[in-house]
Amino acid sequence: MPRRLNSTEQRTFRAARYAALRSLQYTIAQLRNGHAGVAQRWMALDHPEDLNFLADGLQRIFDALQAIHQDRIFCEPGVNWYAEVNPNQTPHAITLGERFFTTPTYGTDSRAGTLIHETSHFRNVLRTNDHAYGVEECLELVEQAEQSDDDLRKVINNADNWEYLVEHSY
Repeated sequence: MPRRLNSTEQRTFRAARYAALRSLQYTIAQLRNGHAGVAQRWMALDHPEDLNFLADGLQRIFDALQAIHQDRIFCEPGVNWYAEVNPNQTPHAITLGERFFTTPTYGTDSRAGTLIHETSHFRNVLRTNDHAYGVEECLELVEQAEQSDDDLRKVINNADNWEYLVEHSY
């Protein structure tokens, strides 16, 4: 049963949110300045209009994550997952699992990335799904997208691809 965060968990969450917001700002700036390498690798997009589309999506994640009040963050003890959300819920809430607290703040599959991933799921943010998990599956999705527009839609709609776009931009 989810519960409120204790003081240590609150500090961990605040540090992760700060890291996520900084990383989002950096990636948005990179995309707005035309740096397409990370976008091509994780989203199969590199045209200037596409980079602006991605930056706009990341800005929506930034705005939503920044607006989530700490009393809307919960912990589910004893579960072996990072986090979960109800995408239709407003105001937004995130439930953190045990793995969230054992992963690093920055880097691949980080706490910051977890918050980006989960925030992208909200219906009024990006409405993402989980078509693929992990680096290898997401890169395979990108390879398939280079062959088919249907697969490109899956990449754009996959939460881990948005997470990795940010985690691998710095």
